[in-house]
Parts: sequence; C-alpha cells; structure tokens
Amino acid sequence: MDKQDQLTETELQTVLDAKLCPYCAEPINPEAKKCIRCGEYLENDKYGFRRKTLWDFLSLLVVPITLLMLGSLFALYQSNLEQERIAAAAELQATTEANRSNAVVLEQYINDIGEIFLSEDMESEKVRSVVRSRTVAVVNDLDSDRNSILIRFLREGGVIGWVFAGANLDGADLEDADLSSVDLSGTYLRRANLIGADLSETNLTGTNLFAANLSWADLSTSIFSGTGLVEANLFEAELSGAVLLNTYLYRADLTGAQLVGTDLSEASLSESDLSYANLLGADLSKTWLIDSKLTGSRYDATTLWPEGFDPKVAGAILEE
Repeated sequence: MDKQDQLTETELQTVLDAKLCPYCAEPINPEAKKCIRCGEYLENDKYGFRRKTLWDFLSLLVVPITLLMLGSLFALYQSNLEQERIAAAAELQATTEANRSNAVVLEQYINDIGEIFLSEDMESEKVRSVVRSRTVAVVNDLDSDRNSILIRFLREGGVIGWVFAGANLDGADLEDADLSSVDLSGTYLRRANLIGADLSETNLTGTNLFAANLSWADLSTSIFSGTGLVEANLFEAELSGAVLLNTYLYRADLTGAQLVGTDLSEASLSESDLSYANLLGADLSKTWLIDSKLTGSRYDATTLWPEGFDPKVAGAILEE
C-alpha cells in the first residue's frame, strides 16, 4: 500500500471516528470541546450549563430590554395623554366658570342700570357719573360677546353718546363692538382689543390708543385729531375719509389699510408700515414719513405728499 493510500486510509479513519456536532451536524473530532465550524461549546460548565460567550448572554437580553423600553414609552405616552386630558378639562371648567360669571355680571348690570333709566333723571350729572363709573367697571371685566350686548343695551337706552367719553378702558375686550358715532374723545383705550369693531363716524379726538389692536376695524370718516396711535395695529383697517390731523402713528402698522381721501396732514408716521395701503386722494402734506415703509402702496395724481418726497423711490405705485 503506497503512501497516498495510507493517507487516504488515515483520513478515512478520522472520518469514521468523528462524531457529529449536535448544533450544526458537521463532523468534529471526538475529543473536541468546541465546534470549529459553528463555535458552540460541546461540554457543560461546572454548573451544568452549556458554555456561552458574552455575546450569547447579551443576545438573550435583547428581547426583555426591548419589551421594557416599549412598556416605558407606552406608559409615558399614557401619562402625557392623561395630563393633556386633565389640562383640557381644567381649561373647559375655567371657561365655563368665566362664562357663567360674565353672564351674572352682565345680568346684574342691566337690571341695575335699567332701574336707573326708569327712575332717575338721566340729565343729572350725578346720575351720569354713576352710570359711567359702573359701566366702565363692568366693560373692563367682560369678554367681547358680553360687551357687545352691553353696548347695544346702552345704545337702545340712548346713553351711548356720552357714557364712554374720557373713560379708562385700557385693555378692554371690544372685538366686533358697534361703537359707531360714539363720543370716545379723551378715552383711554391702550392695548384694547378692537379687532373688527365699527368705529365709523366716531369722535376719537385726544383718545389714547397706544398699542391697540384695530385690525380690520371700520374707522371711516372718524375724527382722530391729536389721537395717540403709537404702535397701534391698523392692519387692513378702513380709514377712508377719516381726519387724522396731528395724529401720532409712530411705528403703527397700516399694512393694507384703506386711506382713500384720508386727511393725514401734519400726522406723524415715522417708522410706520404703509405697505400695500390704498392712498388714492389722501393728504399726506406736511406728514412725517421718516423711515416709513410704502412698498406696494397705491396713490394717484390727487394724493398729496410732503415737499420733496418721492413716493416712487419709497416703493409706492402710481395709478394712472
């Protein structure tokens, strides 16, 4: 038997003597303690457990750790939902209580002032003072919906023309209120909410409207002589035909406002925003326009500008 045959027989004997790995079924040396093919240990440790690598133990922990993390995330999500539910319920309760309180205050006011209308002389200055002070106190506490009802009540009672003149209505919520033709001269309306309010033909002489919100309000043909509108929001407000002599509009927002035929002579519009405003036929002669924005605003041949001012350079558009 040649050497090659002997080697073949040796190899054959090895195969015959080999045992199969119980994990990968590959032939292995009978004395092997670890399969060289799949890496599994073939003997148990002294505690009776099959030998494991660190990675084997880490692999066993992947599922429980993942489940633990998912459980924690779900618990956090549930907690956030519960907190949001509690906050929403508290907000709803607060709103309900506020509405109930406003309704009670308004009802009591109408009953009290109604009795005064019926039993007292409304021409008496003393009676007017009582009505004015009580009205101002209530208006400052009510929301816009209740204030609209209150104003309608005063209008029907024939006292709307004088009850607010010179009053302190700072921060009052008068959104969508009908204050047309009302005397608001000398009234304090700083930071008041007058969004969408009807202030047409209203006397606003000397009124303080600092930082008031007059967006979309109707101020057509109103009188603003000496009025303070510093930093007021007049976004897309209707001011056509209004008179704003010596009015202070420093840093006011008049973006998209309608100023057709409006008298702005000698008004201060420094650093105000008149972008896209309608200035057809407006009088801006002697008006302060230092650092004002006029981009996209429209004017025509009848619009009057301060001497030496070039509206085209400022970005205004001439309509022929």
